[in-house]
Amino acid sequence: MVSYKKRALNDLEKLFDGLLKWSVETNTKSKKREAHLSREHVYEYLFDLKSECDKLDKLIYHAPVRYLDHAKFGKFVYTYKSSNKRTKIYVIYDMTKNGVIDVKKITTNYKTMS
Repeated sequence: MVSYKKRALNDLEKLFDGLLKWSVETNTKSKKREAHLSREHVYEYLFDLKSECDKLDKLIYHAPVRYLDHAKFGKFVYTYKSSNKRTKIYVIYDMTKNGVIDVKKITTNYKTMS
């Protein structure tokens, strides 16, 4: 079973808002324009992320955290790689003795310092 702490649920909301507001300048034929993610794309992206998180209790191997920023929140980390090759989402969690996964923090490689 996988449970989500309040902080992790808040992180998902912030990620949703950030993806909706995210834009990138593209340069096509010398014309600059901003590209935005559609609401449907953001929903699909977060649905895929949540689906991956819901499978954490089925993993055979649980990777230990590598960054001090992550160690503040839990002992294990799952790295979700999006279709954007530069973006990684880190799901930091702990595991109880009876195998319940407590997702405590969800963050990106852009916010991870050390």
